[in-house]
Amino acid sequence: MGFNRFAQRCSNSAVGLLLLAIATLALMVLSVSGCASPTKSSDDSRLKVVATTTQIGDFAKAVGGDAVQVRTLLPAGASAHHFDPTQADMIALADADVLLTNGLGLDDFVNDAVEASGFHGKKVVTTGGVVPDGSNPHVWTAPVLAGQMVENIEVALAEADPKNAAAFEENAIGYQAKLQILDQWIATSISTVPSEARLFVSGHDALKYYLEAYDIEFVGSVLHSFEDNAEPTVAEMDELIAHMNELGVKAIFVESSINPKTAEAIAKGSGAKLIDESVIYVDSLGAEGSGASTYITATIHNTKTILEAWGYSVTAVPGELK
Repeated sequence: MGFNRFAQRCSNSAVGLLLLAIATLALMVLSVSGCASPTKSSDDSRLKVVATTTQIGDFAKAVGGDAVQVRTLLPAGASAHHFDPTQADMIALADADVLLTNGLGLDDFVNDAVEASGFHGKKVVTTGGVVPDGSNPHVWTAPVLAGQMVENIEVALAEADPKNAAAFEENAIGYQAKLQILDQWIATSISTVPSEARLFVSGHDALKYYLEAYDIEFVGSVLHSFEDNAEPTVAEMDELIAHMNELGVKAIFVESSINPKTAEAIAKGSGAKLIDESVIYVDSLGAEGSGASTYITATIHNTKTILEAWGYSVTAVPGELK
């Protein structure tokens, strides 16, 4: 019952007047003590950030630290092409201060949910400033470009929460230093493999920026679309098998979000080994306990998996990345 309606009911009697006086005094005490309404917990007062992908969510946690509350829409192992927002997702969007997206068409899946949720925060495209390679949206796969995304996230969080701007900047600089170490480690490891042996066939062309960064030849992909539920034609499969046999491709790498059945048929036809036990994490990071639940551990895992399939080993992982 609101205070005004309580006053109206009590004002018609002496007892009512006494109750009204007591209620007024109680309200004054509560107001002075700051207890008139439940106070927000420290967690509730943090900047609320929603990220569309697991990679962006990981970057946001690295930059924001304890000052941000991050919710990632796509769970580990999920595909952007099969997103169905939960009630919790819609509530998180409605309450978010910042929405971090990849852009480049990757996370258009979120548009309807954003509109329906009543989101009123700031939407940020984290790939801003990156020159895309055609329509390929998988910018984060190259650590140097991931560093640009981290910088964009730091700027966005600082604008939304100026009092923590210095902490965000410090966290971003520290994380970017790790990305530089990661980049150097990958380059050193891959340099041990002769250029003619750096041949890559995957489920779909999702590692383009990684491959270009380390001079790895992209031979082809099982799927000719970024849609991970697409299926190749028989002619496309035969063409890929012939090209693989011509170059002597040793392995086919299947991403964690791809059904390996079609890849199995191509592996059988080409004689290449299908690498599906140690999957490549591209569209999504791994689940907790997978050894690939962060961007850095997933990228280390991918690099190890690729080199071992080629018959080589990575150099020792730097201590800063462990």
